[in-house]
Amino acid sequence: MTLNGIDISHWQTTDASKNVNYDFMICKATEGTGFVDNTCASHMANAKAKGKLRGVYHFANAHKNPGQAGAIREADFFLKNVAGYIGDAVLILDWEADSVKQGPQWAKWWLDHVYAKTGIRPWFYTYRAALASSYSILTDYPLWLAAYGSNAVGGYRPGSATGSYAPWKTITCFQYGSNGQLPGYSQRLDLDVFYGDAATWNKLAGKDSAAPPPPVAPPSNQYVNVAAKLPVIDLSNPASVVQGKDVTTLQGLLLANWEGPAGLVGGNQFPDGVAGASTRAALIAFQEHTGLDPDGKVGPATWAKLLNQ
Repeated sequence: MTLNGIDISHWQTTDASKNVNYDFMICKATEGTGFVDNTCASHMANAKAKGKLRGVYHFANAHKNPGQAGAIREADFFLKNVAGYIGDAVLILDWEADSVKQGPQWAKWWLDHVYAKTGIRPWFYTYRAALASSYSILTDYPLWLAAYGSNAVGGYRPGSATGSYAPWKTITCFQYGSNGQLPGYSQRLDLDVFYGDAATWNKLAGKDSAAPPPPVAPPSNQYVNVAAKLPVIDLSNPASVVQGKDVTTLQGLLLANWEGPAGLVGGNQFPDGVAGASTRAALIAFQEHTGLDPDGKVGPATWAKLLNQ
């Protein structure tokens, strides 16, 4: 069995994750030790509301942070920013551009550190030209390979990965084009095929719960109301502390939409999945700023504003 998917980042608007039909979506979360993709939270919320499988990736800057210490700094930066998705989304290292010149040992340090911290084997993404026998030290980690061939404009074309992917004996995911044209989004998209079913994906993500139901395509050309499908989060009680993955999504969207004082979601200014006084203050400020009732409750109206619907 195979699944069709897309991979996106801040270069694509949230219409891609909201309106396009896909079985899985992978989005950029971080890069180096200082860049957080400010569209990731919205993309992830859209995919969750659609009941789709999800993944998050880190774009390596090995040339800027060389050595084992640099790899660990980047891995920890990634883990800090995707903490709310661990156990739910596959974790991935994006290995390309100048980082490739550092050789596979840096990538192994990063992958090993993430595995040691989470107990989940992250995927390794790269393109065919980067592969060499020296990459055999990474073959314990699932391979997501890019190789475009003709790179024709069009829709999904799932099939077997063409060409060699040695030293790996099997391939987990194949990115076969960057000229995808899919209903619901006017721009080009990267297209991918995953070799497995939803249960296999969830196992690779470290997810303990049962696989989600098979994805259902939204009616053609109809708006998908993501906000109405997200849960209500009640932060109206100043004495309460609310935790969970939905809080991580809320915090990420507040950071993407509201420019307030430092420490809105904790001392490190990154989503931590724990909503206390600082998150409550940021939410109420956002509600006031956007003309909503500043009641400290995140219902459909507030989710819609956060998602720019």
